[in-house]
Amino acid sequence: MTSHQLSHQELSEQLELFMLHPYTAGSVLFFPNGAKIYLALQSFLRNEYKKRGYQEVITSQLATRALWKKSGHWDHYRENMFHVMPNEHEIKCCGSDEIYSSNKIDSSDEIDDSHMFSLKPMNCTMHCLMFDKKSRSYKTLPVRFADFGSLHRNELSGALVGLTRLRKFAQDDAHIFCRYDQILDEITSCLEFLKYVYSVFGFEYRVVLSTRPDKYMGDLEKWNDAEKTLGEALKITNIEYTINDKDGAFYGPKIDVMLRDSLKREHQCGTIQLDFQLPEKFDLSYIDFDRMKQRPVIIHRAILGSIERMFAILIEHFQGKFPLWLSPRQVAIVPIAVKEEFIDYCQKIKQKIASTNNGIDCIEIFDSTDTFNSRIRDAEIQLYNYVLVIGKKEIANNNITFRLINHTRNDSTVDFDAAINTINCSYYSLPGSL
Repeated sequence: MTSHQLSHQELSEQLELFMLHPYTAGSVLFFPNGAKIYLALQSFLRNEYKKRGYQEVITSQLATRALWKKSGHWDHYRENMFHVMPNEHEIKCCGSDEIYSSNKIDSSDEIDDSHMFSLKPMNCTMHCLMFDKKSRSYKTLPVRFADFGSLHRNELSGALVGLTRLRKFAQDDAHIFCRYDQILDEITSCLEFLKYVYSVFGFEYRVVLSTRPDKYMGDLEKWNDAEKTLGEALKITNIEYTINDKDGAFYGPKIDVMLRDSLKREHQCGTIQLDFQLPEKFDLSYIDFDRMKQRPVIIHRAILGSIERMFAILIEHFQGKFPLWLSPRQVAIVPIAVKEEFIDYCQKIKQKIASTNNGIDCIEIFDSTDTFNSRIRDAEIQLYNYVLVIGKKEIANNNITFRLINHTRNDSTVDFDAAINTINCSYYSLPGSL
């Protein structure tokens, strides 16, 4: 972090975005400004999901150990999971005289599966249950389930860092159930989706193909086939990549996206993972053209990755000067004098911007009794995207004087309607791009 670059924690204090507390170690409390950004990110993706054939689902936070055994997480991931009992009463183990109390829970297989619960660390198992709920025809594939549900992973306290490493977080998670002949098209579509989202934020990135780890699930032939398919998809989309040997997930190889922020630091965010193992574990099937049962393939896909981690990256990448559509402080209207004629004109501007229904809803009139210079300074310190200055000349000529987020002193005075149009048209623009 250079001397003029603030951390996301420091910027959060300035912008009132979130807080961390020892009582909620590893989990975030978002203030209204932070919640607006968080929800705006989700809304942006939801709009894209509608265009790209995804269906959003909501899944459970808790599941019994039987599910995690079925999926393989119990054997391969249980040390990273939170395990809980349904109540505080002592429970007698099935087939044993030994008593287990809530403060003696461990990974013992002596406890009956129905009495051992775990918070979900991933959404894939729940999506498998939902896919398997009814018979599927080859004509209905692919099925694309998207999920913003909270995930919990048992990170060591020393590993927790701001928003970038947490115990409770959410992903822009999706699982695509498809036929084998649809894999290339689906992965290509995921890569194109990823390109679009990162371009909106102005990110550069590199791609890594992570291969079979030493501790893996399934047979070698399917692993080799999966790695070959991902490599082919990357070549088809003309994306250069490097190999990260033995860094795949335990259930399949993956494409990891290493994002570069404004300081050229790298963050692992997006991922696309090909999975032949969970369909076997859950005995998933669809009916093919010949009315025979076939096994689908699962593509695990996240573009932002952890929304909280992406939030931290965006705070530092933009140094709090968010694009208008993400900003919790969009338009500040500052009258030169706090008089009725000035306030009435400011209200007219506010109503005109809000009435266009373009997502700009964080508009504040700075009408305190502080001096004009003090109110201007407050608006700039709070990093409003636009600071609109209203004086007698503006009212007389039906104009607006405004400054962009870069806060240069080269104020621009334009016609009322032209100014409103400029603000509306910049909704998805990057800071400083006008």
